[in-house]
Amino acid sequence: MIQFAVERMPAVRGIHFQPVSYFGRYPEAPADKDRITIPEVITAIERQTEGKMKSSDFRPPSAENAYCSFHGNFVLLANGEFLTWTREEEQQGCCCQPRLAGEGARKAQAFVAKRWAAPRERGEISPVQPDALPAVNTDSLDSFLERTEKYSFSISGMAFQDVWNLDLERLRECFIHVVGPEQRIIPFCAYNLTDITGKALYRPDYNSPVTP
Repeated sequence: MIQFAVERMPAVRGIHFQPVSYFGRYPEAPADKDRITIPEVITAIERQTEGKMKSSDFRPPSAENAYCSFHGNFVLLANGEFLTWTREEEQQGCCCQPRLAGEGARKAQAFVAKRWAAPRERGEISPVQPDALPAVNTDSLDSFLERTEKYSFSISGMAFQDVWNLDLERLRECFIHVVGPEQRIIPFCAYNLTDITGKALYRPDYNSPVTP
């Protein structure tokens, strides 16, 4: 899948993985072998890219709980190799300097708006802060900036919880919410919970008769 996406750059700018979660009707509770965890996804990425993308290239989130998601940012170089595009402050922030969820959400929105937008024409590239650049040959800085603008590639993933693996600590630190019919703000994972028969805890049952 990653190779398929890379071959279609810059039209394709990234991939988001969704490890399996169980909602709806199931005859029995899923076993551990029926799941794949975020560490297993990252390990598989390293193996299937033959080490071009390493486990150490990926980071936990800075807003929601660290077990909820992961991301890695790369630049595809002309020789086909990937250069990790991760700021030093990003490497340290999630472990040493906790952020408010609102701040993390704003940073995530700004990143998506910038990195997933269509690349601009040459000559319209916005300036990049020097401390955000990896060590590169300054003689080719212009070409590197152009390469970064057109060939940045992001890989991310988010593991939504279901009724069998719900973690209340993760739920309390959620910053993706749904506003329920009673105007209650409900964490996304909790909103979509169902029991083994498919009955939802919060989501409205649209098959029930509507009362006037």
